[in-house]
Amino acid sequence: AIPTTLGTVQISAIVTNGAGLTTVETQSIDVVPAKELDVGNIAGQVFEGVIRQPNLEVILLGKKNKLVAKTKTRFDGQFEFESIPAGQYTVHSSKPANGRKGGLIVNVAAGQTARGDVSLSL
Repeated sequence: AIPTTLGTVQISAIVTNGAGLTTVETQSIDVVPAKELDVGNIAGQVFEGVIRQPNLEVILLGKKNKLVAKTKTRFDGQFEFESIPAGQYTVHSSKPANGRKGGLIVNVAAGQTARGDVSLSL
């Protein structure tokens, strides 16, 4: 039977070989919503030269440059986007004080964290 509830379930299988010997194998599996299987994360840092850039807006663009999400860099220049549907995205950041900007293309795979750093330049 297919599990209808979320959480950990026990799955057992009975196997009989050509000699008639039978064995039972039981495994625990976690049942999660299907949508959780199709998402990943994006993480990285924003740099200007070798200096990490705090408190800068980082935007995530999807197909046709459509805005998907926004976040800000932390004190150490790091940023993260969580639970992003698998696919290709552009990560972009800019520093209004001097007009420097940068971006990169990332490919998000289900269940993985895509990593990349944004380097700001003129």
